[in-house]
Amino acid sequence: MTANEAAEEGETASPRPSGLPLAAALAATLLGMMPAFLIGGLAIFIRHDFGVNEAEFGLSISMFFLVSAGLSIPGGMVAQRLTARGGLALCGVLTGIALLGVALVADRWWTFIGFLAIGGLGNALGQPVSNRILVALVPLNRRGVAFGIKQSAVPLSGLLAGLVVPLVAYVGEWRWVVGSLAAAGLVVVFVGVARLALASPEAAPAGLPRLSDPVPLFLIALAGLLGSIGVTATGSFLILSLVDRGTSVGLGGGLLAAGSLTAIAARVVLGWLVDRLGLSRHTLRLMALVLCAGALGYVILSFATAQVTLVVGAMLALVGSSGWQGMYHFSVVSRYAAVPATATGIAQSGMYAGGIVGPLVFGLVVVHVGYGAAWLVTTATSLTAIVFVAVVELRARARTATSVT
Repeated sequence: MTANEAAEEGETASPRPSGLPLAAALAATLLGMMPAFLIGGLAIFIRHDFGVNEAEFGLSISMFFLVSAGLSIPGGMVAQRLTARGGLALCGVLTGIALLGVALVADRWWTFIGFLAIGGLGNALGQPVSNRILVALVPLNRRGVAFGIKQSAVPLSGLLAGLVVPLVAYVGEWRWVVGSLAAAGLVVVFVGVARLALASPEAAPAGLPRLSDPVPLFLIALAGLLGSIGVTATGSFLILSLVDRGTSVGLGGGLLAAGSLTAIAARVVLGWLVDRLGLSRHTLRLMALVLCAGALGYVILSFATAQVTLVVGAMLALVGSSGWQGMYHFSVVSRYAAVPATATGIAQSGMYAGGIVGPLVFGLVVVHVGYGAAWLVTTATSLTAIVFVAVVELRARARTATSVT
C-alpha cells in the first residue's frame, strides 16, 4: 500500500467533520483572497483616488499574486508542519495587516502596493493550511462538498465586493468599507482559531512522505495558472469592462455579485455530485467543462454591445472563471493524500502565477488595444488550460492500461 492510499484509507474512516473547523478554514481562505477581489471590485474608486490607469492598477493586483506565488511552495511545506491554530492565526494576522493598512495607512501608490504584498504572504499560507485541515477532518465520501464549500470563499470575495460597490458609489468613500470588512474577518478567524477542536495537524513527524509521480501535479498546476488568468481578469476588470460598454456602475456591481453567488452554488453542487455519484476520479473532467463555459462567456464579452447579451456573457464568465477550483483542489489532495499541504502549495503556485499574469496582461491589452481583445486573450488561456487537463487524463489512462497489461 502506498503512502497516499494509506492516507486515504485512514481519512475515509474519519468522523463526520465539525462545522466549526470547516468554518474556520472557509474564513481563512476568504480573508486571504479578500485583498485581490475586494480591491478589484472597488477599482473604479481606487484608481480615481490614486490617479492610476488600468495597467498600473493591474500591477498592484499582480503584486499580491506575485508574493503568493513565490511563497506558495515553501508555504505548503510550512503548513505541513504547523498546527492548525498556528497556521490559521498567522494567515489571519498577515491578511488583516494588509487590509487595515490599505484602509488606514496607504496614502501613496507604492504603500498601497506594499500592503497588498503583505496580504500575499498570508494568502500563500491560507490554502495549504485549510486543505490540510479538510483532508484530516473529512472522509472521502463527503470531501467533494467540503472542498466545494471551502473554495466558495473565492467567489464569495467577489460577491462581497459586488455588494459593496453600489454602497461605495452612493457614499463616495471606499476606505472605511475595506477597514470594516478587515476587522470583521479578523474577528471571525480568531474566534474559529480559539475554539478549534481539532487535535491535529500538529507538528508533522520527521520523514514526511515524498511526492510520488509529481509530473501530473505540475501539469495540473499549469492548467491552474492558465485558468486563473480568467479568475483575476474577471474579478478585477469586469465592472470596468461593462462600464466601458455603457453599463452603469450599479448594474456592473450587481452582476458581479449575482455571478459570484452562482459560482458559489456551482462549486457546492459539483462537489455534491462528486460525492453522490462517486465521481472522485473524474474531477478534472468536470473542471474542464466549467472552463469551457467561462471561455464562451469571454467570447461574448469580447463582441457584445447589447445589455442583455452583456449580462449573459458576464454571468458565464463569472461562473466559468470561478466554478472549477473546488474540483481542482479535490483532484490534487486525492492524488497526493499523504502530503496534501505540500501538494497544495505546488498547485497553488500555478494559480497564483496566473494571478500575476492575468491583471497585468489584461490591463496592458486594454490600454493598447481594448477590452474586446483582452477578453479574447483570456479565452485562449482558458482553452489552453483545458488542453493540459486533457494531457493529465490521457496520461493517467495510458498508465492504467499499461499496469493492466
